[in-house]
Amino acid sequence: MKRRPLIAILCLSLALILGAFALWVGRRSPKVPYADEMEAAARLHEQASALIRAEKARRGVALAEEDTLGIGLLGYDFTPIMTTAAGLEEKRTSQLPDFAALCVKYFSEAGLKQGDPVGANFSGSYPGLNLAALCAAEVMGLDLRYSASVGSSKYGANNPEYTFPEMVKTLYEGGLISRLPVLVTLGGGGDMGRNMMAYVLEEDEDIAAVEAMKQRLIEGGLAPAYIESFAQDIELHEQLYGDIKAFVNAGGNGLGLGRDDNTAVLALGSGLLKNQPLEITNNSGLTERYLSKGIPTIHLLNVRALCEESGIPFDPETLPKIGTASLYFGTGYPRSAVLLWALAALSGVLAAALLAPGRKRERQETVSGRMKQKLTLHALVAALLMVAVLVIYLAGRRVRLPYADEMEAAATLQRQVVAAVRAERLKRGYALAPEDRLGLGLMGTHISPVTTSLGSEEAKRTSQLSDFAALTVRYLHEAGVRPGDRIGACFSASFPGIDLGVLCAAEIMDLHIVYSVSIGSSNFGANLPGYVLPEMILTAYEGGLISTLPDLVTMGGDGDAGENMLGYMLEDEDDIRQIEAMKVRLEQEGLPLTFYEEGYEADVLDRMARMGDVAAFVNVGGNILGMGDTDAAVSFGQGLLPEADPKIVPKSGLVERYLSRGVPTVHFLNIKQLCAETGIPYDPVAEPEVGTSGAYYSRSYARPAIVGALLLSLGAIVAIEVWDRRKAAH
Repeated sequence: MKRRPLIAILCLSLALILGAFALWVGRRSPKVPYADEMEAAARLHEQASALIRAEKARRGVALAEEDTLGIGLLGYDFTPIMTTAAGLEEKRTSQLPDFAALCVKYFSEAGLKQGDPVGANFSGSYPGLNLAALCAAEVMGLDLRYSASVGSSKYGANNPEYTFPEMVKTLYEGGLISRLPVLVTLGGGGDMGRNMMAYVLEEDEDIAAVEAMKQRLIEGGLAPAYIESFAQDIELHEQLYGDIKAFVNAGGNGLGLGRDDNTAVLALGSGLLKNQPLEITNNSGLTERYLSKGIPTIHLLNVRALCEESGIPFDPETLPKIGTASLYFGTGYPRSAVLLWALAALSGVLAAALLAPGRKRERQETVSGRMKQKLTLHALVAALLMVAVLVIYLAGRRVRLPYADEMEAAATLQRQVVAAVRAERLKRGYALAPEDRLGLGLMGTHISPVTTSLGSEEAKRTSQLSDFAALTVRYLHEAGVRPGDRIGACFSASFPGIDLGVLCAAEIMDLHIVYSVSIGSSNFGANLPGYVLPEMILTAYEGGLISTLPDLVTMGGDGDAGENMLGYMLEDEDDIRQIEAMKVRLEQEGLPLTFYEEGYEADVLDRMARMGDVAAFVNVGGNILGMGDTDAAVSFGQGLLPEADPKIVPKSGLVERYLSRGVPTVHFLNIKQLCAETGIPYDPVAEPEVGTSGAYYSRSYARPAIVGALLLSLGAIVAIEVWDRRKAAH
């Protein structure tokens, strides 16, 4: 009897400890109300960086050696337009896309709504922070009126061959932002570049580079304004910004911080500044002036302080995943963790009540021996149920695959490729298809000169999702492919999103991919004669996003010569002229077409010879070369195909031939089936966040197991009642 109090206390304590552990497991706080906008801004920042990186590669501007994250916004240690010194770690960190999310947070906390006018002063010193504010404003639909200066401190946008104003023009022409700067200045001393190293050191070659830069800016419609005085500079900016509801200062130029001593403004801190009375003098900069007027002011300069405040990692070794930093989250506990704690507490209370001490006579008067046994069994069932649910909750949740990080990297790379392709498409004068509600830019039109067959609009729209790059990584891992392995691929232009996804997967997994590309496409595929699939791949290659060009380019369609392209079928002269112009253009771009006069089997065997001995084969689309002229390939299914030994005939395609050789074969065609099997959403209204679909996880058994545990507990309770009634009957 003496041990019963101790046992009761132990039962209750154990239950509460287990419940607390459940709360700790589920401690992840809910996202803030505007987290979706924050993630969208960060994704846009990521795309903008990719487009700028691609344009740098096109201009022959190499990435800085210190840019270990490979984002592409970091400048150099010393250049002719450099104005001052700066810390490498701060500049490298300022490139992170999460700063765009942070700007959304600041704008939201400042009470800004869609359409509100916002002024911004951007120095060339922190292009990443400038883009952060631009992307946040774009996602929130704000009317951002910004000025951009050329001069930059160390490691900023300090290459005279590609300045910050030119970067934003690249984004504007690529359709990622909707506004050009209202004003361009040279920045630096007097906002006229007087302390640029070229002028300070009086090097003729450097001065010539700066003068050439000025001329290029003028010709590009970005002519720097002539600034006579600090007062005129302030007045000009305030006039161009107009009546604004918030102001952003990015960087440390004199216009934003003030002339001469700027100790006072630096003491105000970073981020969204607190309203406070300030004494304004002739030397006060825009930050102090707007803050003194009661206008919400955001100051982006002290990167380390911004990171400490927001939870953005400072100078990380790898690029953090968007949406994981603490700034995206509030406080609270998931419902499942609270439920587990309640179950644990209830079980402990019941056990403690039954084992609590008391006089024997009182217990006999209140609870009969039979009833006590019955309650004890019920408490035992409740305790076992709590333990079972807790164990299942911990062990049975969806488990991320071991290679999920590679999957996310491939999906992220594909998004960067898609951004570069979309920008090039717009540059060539092709608007996005009205049916492309996701705005990704890979969908073609319903009818075009190079269209060969019909296809599903929903399937084509879905096939643009970056999750298919992740799915390719998964299939190749399941096939046993390892870094350095050689794989073969046959790409139809009908599904450009999946084609690019396979290339991104191969890039991330460090595979040697040998692949062929065809031009003919079903409707809504890559069927624009002015920008075909091989050219999309060339865009990604020239932008430094992928490292391999196609080994073979063909027309596709009937005879692999485009015989069923609508341009030829309808014998329309204008359509035929577009096709012939496309052929000439591809030749000039180093992507010459190959034609097989020997027939179908010669085409198939030549491709297999080119690919050589491969560890896996990937087929994308339903062209006859991959599928063959038999019905066998359709019966094999989708994704990573099961082992098979099909009979090979002259009309057998690549899928059958590689399967017959025992080569792991991946087949992408039936998009709806692939989505149903993997958990990728079919035809979503918005592109899902990278890493959230079922493709990244092993199959979950948590829910059915918990349901099973509850059913077993219900059965146990019924069994106890039956036992009790029978005992009472006797």
